Amino acid sequence: MKNITIVSAIIVVIFAFVSCNKNETKIALSIDSIASASTHISPRNYIDSNTFLSVDTQDKVISAMQDTDVAKLKAAVYRFYKHVSVQDSKYVTSLKGANEINLSNDLYNLLKENMDQMNKDIDKLREKGKKVMIQEVTPEYLNSLID
Repeated sequence: MKNITIVSAIIVVIFAFVSCNKNETKIALSIDSIASASTHISPRNYIDSNTFLSVDTQDKVISAMQDTDVAKLKAAVYRFYKHVSVQDSKYVTSLKGANEINLSNDLYNLLKENMDQMNKDIDKLREKGKKVMIQEVTPEYLNSLID
């Protein structure tokens, strides 16, 4: 369990680092901020039912969003990252589009752009001679995003 916590912490730090390099809207809706946001509604309701998810994220700050939208965002992150793996030291998704995981195009694009930007930032760190360890997205990590 301690190893899972360490791996999760490393992934969250990478997500947070990447998110800090984005504009204000993207920072507010980084994977880290979504994962750490609290809600009284279980994201599992949206994951298990495979309900179509659409959340207006334009110029929104997660702390000002309704519980329903926060739960939907957490479920969307779970659905998206369930299809992410590490290949050639980069995060890649097997998904071809939003409809495969029942998300709106805007929500899918937000998550895909976040992942792509994270890969670019990791490459920049490596170019500067920094050692970056890429951690696999595990079921334990996915569950930590929504619990």
